[in-house]
Amino acid sequence: MLKQKFITGLFVSLSLLFVFFTSVSSSTKIDSVSPKFPSIAPCEDIKGEVSFEKDGSGKIVKKVIKVSDVEEYAKKMGITLPSPHVEIFHISPIMEMPTPANNSPHAKRWVGELYLKNVEGPREGCGQVMIRNSYYEYPGGSMSVFSENVQASYGGSASVPAEIISAAVNFNVSESFSVSDTQDVQIPYGKKANIKAYPMVNIWKFDVYEKDIFSDSYQQGTGWAEKLSGVCFSVIIY
Repeated sequence: MLKQKFITGLFVSLSLLFVFFTSVSSSTKIDSVSPKFPSIAPCEDIKGEVSFEKDGSGKIVKKVIKVSDVEEYAKKMGITLPSPHVEIFHISPIMEMPTPANNSPHAKRWVGELYLKNVEGPREGCGQVMIRNSYYEYPGGSMSVFSENVQASYGGSASVPAEIISAAVNFNVSESFSVSDTQDVQIPYGKKANIKAYPMVNIWKFDVYEKDIFSDSYQQGTGWAEKLSGVCFSVIIY
């Protein structure tokens, strides 16, 4: 029977995220992979008054949440509030969700073969590594974010080949993805605004099992996979 060593990190790689301004061009380097479960703010956990933005054709393209608990949100996103009296709007794109995870626990397996069970996802969230930060005054402005070749990432407590994870989550975890977005802000007279951009990701969680000789299987550990799907914006009016 094959045994796998327990390890704390898995397949660590670096990704570059290049952010370009409408008037000034710069780049930001982000480590998109960690042996620990990624730190994200799940979109469904953000509470507040909901509205929507539409494009020129009238199609709904973004969800806007006027955050009800500003202090809790700021703490979760690592934001220092510029004033005790602020309004925060969390803005995220409305996108088609990827194909659900592929759970096949009853497939025929060989002794010693690793496989994934209890695959959960995709879950949508905003990464907490800020990729763009700009300030605006009345009457407002526009922030543009473009990314290039941001690699998907995966990790966990047990060593699993990338192709096994890819088959379970229905995308290539070794592939790179890119996104772009623009966010406009209108500022009331006498107010200012701070727009912060964060990577939006889809994330999956799973358990890692190994086929045993004398029993059905036993759990080796847990893991996760994520890929870039868009850009989240925090608009702070103060």
